[in-house]
Amino acid sequence: MIRHGLRILVAMLALAFAGAFPSSAAEKKPDPKKTPAKAPAANPPMVAPTKAALPAPPAAPQSGALTPQAAFDQAEDLYRSGDWPAALKAFQDFDKKFPYSGARPIGQYYQGWCYFNLKRYDEAIKILNGMITNYKEAPIVPEAILKLAECYREKRDFKQATQWYRTFQEKYKDNPFLPQAIIGEAWVLYKNDNREAAKKIITAVGQQYANNAQAILDATFLLGQILTDEKKFNEARALFRRIAEQSNNPSATAALYQMADSFYEAKNYTDAIKYFKRVQSKSALLANIATQIEPLITRRNELLRAGADIGIVTSQIQQLQTLASQINKREDLRAVALFRIANCYQELRKPEQATVVYRALIEKYPTEKTTEYSLYGLIQALTESKRLTEANAATEQFKKQFPQSKMLDSAGFLQAVSIFGTGDYKDALERFRKFLTTCKD
Repeated sequence: MIRHGLRILVAMLALAFAGAFPSSAAEKKPDPKKTPAKAPAANPPMVAPTKAALPAPPAAPQSGALTPQAAFDQAEDLYRSGDWPAALKAFQDFDKKFPYSGARPIGQYYQGWCYFNLKRYDEAIKILNGMITNYKEAPIVPEAILKLAECYREKRDFKQATQWYRTFQEKYKDNPFLPQAIIGEAWVLYKNDNREAAKKIITAVGQQYANNAQAILDATFLLGQILTDEKKFNEARALFRRIAEQSNNPSATAALYQMADSFYEAKNYTDAIKYFKRVQSKSALLANIATQIEPLITRRNELLRAGADIGIVTSQIQQLQTLASQINKREDLRAVALFRIANCYQELRKPEQATVVYRALIEKYPTEKTTEYSLYGLIQALTESKRLTEANAATEQFKKQFPQSKMLDSAGFLQAVSIFGTGDYKDALERFRKFLTTCKD
């Protein structure tokens, strides 16, 4: 009998989640014993583009032509929508059409972000370096330096990344993004396998920025990652419990998943279920971000009327808008968490509960990449529950819905088991023979 507990491998992109599901062993038929899903790979916090009001053009535009402000706004709207290629072209066009605009540095900074999101790091580095060199006094330069460091970090050029993070720390000691530069350096050390040095920086951040909630969250998350890598699960869980208290914080969702997965790896399935349940859905995260943006926009308008500086508030709005765009473009992590909850129930020998979760997952997320694996897991759970008629029906559904699945032979084996259990031994025998003929494992 094939052991229960279908599992999948999942990976998180820097700015978007994408499932990397298991392939068959050595290009043979799939093994029903799947390896555990991994927690999403997290990245250090990133500073979002800051928008500034553009100066009025020196002369009225021709009829039908866009003003600099309108052209910039159109490009920015494309960026917010997550259409990086279109946004890149729009900002490039803005750069060419309005070479004397005061917003040109910000437009080039946006281009750097577009290239970064498209993983075209060399081009991002080129445009950001040029902007920093040509507009040394532009207010956006500190954020451009951070983005430059992130580009080198993603290229795994740790020497350059560290240099730019330290440049920021030395030049902008009063900048509100200083904690991000410090934690960014810690991330570089972590990615370069220098965990002890990374932990020292994290400790310093905790002491220096004890009242900065975002800095503490980012530092706690990184330390939890390090402790998990070191297999210090108890210490990691203690940290992730702090993050669990912020379950409605969009930035905490990946950390909650990581925390739940650390319980799973330690075979503490009961606690894993508890924390997987706290992972928020995409719709809940977006709604939460919207409630955070609204008062910030109100505050920015008040500052504008008072003639005060809106830079920091605008940057906060932009970070939230960028986060919303990233969340909207990625897979719903809640679906993966539900899948893992069903896995946990199977490990706990509770196939009835697993069946309920698998059915709910298939119904609520019919188009997610987890659907194929959820339906296969449902077949397993129904077979273990001896609900053989339902298991047989689920297998037929699986065959129709996923005719090219690498798990098709394994599903056929489970169907043979179900049919055998109903007493139709002749049909079951034929199916077992077919499985032995087609399966090379």
